[in-house]
Amino acid sequence: MAERLYLDAYVSQQVFRYDEFDFLDYEYLQASLGLIYLEPRLWDSVFFAQGQFGRTTANDFDEEVFNSFSLLAGIQKTIVFDRRNSLYLNLMGDWDLAGNVDDFEHAEYIADISYRFKIMRDLIFSASYRFTWFDYYNVDRSDALNIIGIYLNWSPKKWLNIYAGCTFNFNDSDIDVFDYDAANLGGGMGAQLRF
Repeated sequence: MAERLYLDAYVSQQVFRYDEFDFLDYEYLQASLGLIYLEPRLWDSVFFAQGQFGRTTANDFDEEVFNSFSLLAGIQKTIVFDRRNSLYLNLMGDWDLAGNVDDFEHAEYIADISYRFKIMRDLIFSASYRFTWFDYYNVDRSDALNIIGIYLNWSPKKWLNIYAGCTFNFNDSDIDVFDYDAANLGGGMGAQLRF
C-alpha cells in the first residue's frame, strides 16, 4: 500500500476431531482483513491491526455454535541470531465487538514466544510458548491458557506449506468445568498468495 505499510488478508478453516468424546468435535472458520506496519525506529518491530470474523460450528458444519466479529491488534518483534536461528516475540489483544451468543463474548490478551531453527532451506523446526488471558464480558469467568508446542514446517514451493505439530494445553478457569489439560497432535497443508 505504502512504504512499510501492508494490507493483510487471511482465511482459514480448521476442523477439530477428538479420539474420545466426539461430542466435543467442532469446526472453526476465520477470516480477517487488516494492516501491518513496519517501524524501523523500534528495531523493525511490526504493528498490526485486523478486523476478524469467526464462525464456530458443530455436527460436521450443520450446527451453528458462535459467530463473532472482533478487533485484533498488537506488536511483533523478530530477532535473527544467524541465518538458521531466530526468535519471535508477540504481544496482542483480541476484543469481541459483536457476537450471536452474549455469554461467549470476551477479550483475549496474548503473549507468545517462538524459537525457529532452519534445518534446511525449506524445512523449519519451531518450539513455542503462548499465554492467553480470557476475560468474558457477560459472565463471571476468566481463563488462563498456557500452550507449549513443537512444529515442523516444510515449504517445497513458495506458495505451499505442509506442517505437523504437537501442543500441550493447560487451562485454568474460574469455572471448574473449564479447567483442563490436553495434548494435540495434527498436521495440515496451506497455500499462500503473495502480491
